[in-house]
Amino acid sequence: MSTLTVCGSEFEMDGRPFDMWGIRVANALENDRTAHDLLLQLESYLEFGVNTLSIFLQGGSTGQANPFDADGSFTRNTRRGECSDLFKQCGDAEGIAHRNSHLDRLHVIIEQADKLGMAVGIGVFYQARIRQFAGEDAIRAATRSVANWIQAKGYRNVFTDLVNEYGHGGFSGIGLCYGETERFALDGGEELLGLFKSICPTIPSGISANGPVPAEFPSGDLVYIHHLHNPADIRKTLKRDQPIVLNEWSHGKIGRGISAEAGMYSREDVATWRHVVDTVRGGGGCVFFHSNWKQHLNEHGGPHFEIGPPGEQPQDEYGGVPSDHWYFEMVRQLRG
Repeated sequence: MSTLTVCGSEFEMDGRPFDMWGIRVANALENDRTAHDLLLQLESYLEFGVNTLSIFLQGGSTGQANPFDADGSFTRNTRRGECSDLFKQCGDAEGIAHRNSHLDRLHVIIEQADKLGMAVGIGVFYQARIRQFAGEDAIRAATRSVANWIQAKGYRNVFTDLVNEYGHGGFSGIGLCYGETERFALDGGEELLGLFKSICPTIPSGISANGPVPAEFPSGDLVYIHHLHNPADIRKTLKRDQPIVLNEWSHGKIGRGISAEAGMYSREDVATWRHVVDTVRGGGGCVFFHSNWKQHLNEHGGPHFEIGPPGEQPQDEYGGVPSDHWYFEMVRQLRG
């Protein structure tokens, strides 16, 4: 298996520079259909230059995924026989026995990504489902469960975001994900990083803090940002040379008066995303395309992991088509 590492401000894969271009697919583990759909798209993503996925064990907004039991273990059992045809083609059909369906899905995705030379970011805790744990000891146990699973599987093409939006109000009262002493205090996150790194010391790991100010967790290997910043400025402020990853950015409703979940992108949206990419990439950082069209489960049949059809975007004020082909084409052009 290929090995992803951090070297200064950059990622490397097997000792060679790895120019990370990512896509956020937080709800890929929701069910067999979502995982199946994502697997079908990996080669297409790679053709455009998108070589990294961001997937969350507890899913994202509108999702319900959660592989953990209340005590933080991975003993949750699910119905056998749910395996899709593509799972049987991509993985060992006997090994994918759905002892834990969410982990089985992630296993096949990680293995297939590795075959293609891709990396996978594993998000662990999400505020909407954190209270399904029995308490903070269960959260500690869950951190160890994830680390032991990664270690046992021998994954090396992965990195982690242990807490998505650390300090978010949804974590209030849970010091490990909110701050032991006050909101945004780093001590709780530092404890989780210490637990994870004690088992997986070579897996690049970090925590993405909520809010406009980037937070540097001293034990982390990379810095996640949720708002638009120039990575070069962040490194100067933090006085530390690490990869800077914009793993979640959205400027609200997509288009003017059109639902983000419907995947309607205006010309303004395209220009704004180009500004985001130019700013982050110009400062030596990495960008993950974050789109509700790619993430949300809703009446529009999402998430839509397929690349939307090519074509000109309409010019009228309320126009739009369910297409994100423009973003992938932008990546291909920038990568040359």
